[in-house]
Amino acid sequence: MEFIVQDLRFALRSMAKRPGFALIVATTLALGIRANTAIFSILNALVLRSLPVTEPDRLVVVSVNQLSLPYPLFRYFQTHNTTLDGLLAFRTIPVRFTSGSSTERVIGVLVSGSYFGVLGVEAAMGTAIGPA
Repeated sequence: MEFIVQDLRFALRSMAKRPGFALIVATTLALGIRANTAIFSILNALVLRSLPVTEPDRLVVVSVNQLSLPYPLFRYFQTHNTTLDGLLAFRTIPVRFTSGSSTERVIGVLVSGSYFGVLGVEAAMGTAIGPA
């Protein structure tokens, strides 16, 4: 314990002799810790935490870059599917949300009727849409 106290005294004396250098070191450490925390938070939300669905390890996403699969073709795949437990379709669209006198641009999602059933999730409020 005595060595730790001596090291702390020496560190404080050194910082008192060069306050500018100590400020630069403290700022650099603070920025590094902040960047590390931000990156981990993003990775945790996107990669590390599993999806809030019934069986996330059984989900498969098929995506066609920048092309939309026509809904009748999706319905054909859905009715003739013999391999997968279920199929769902979704598409993100930009929408305007108006509340009172303010309007905000948000991203909306158009989903097929099988969306909630295939994911195995319940609606947070009200009744979820169904295949009908």
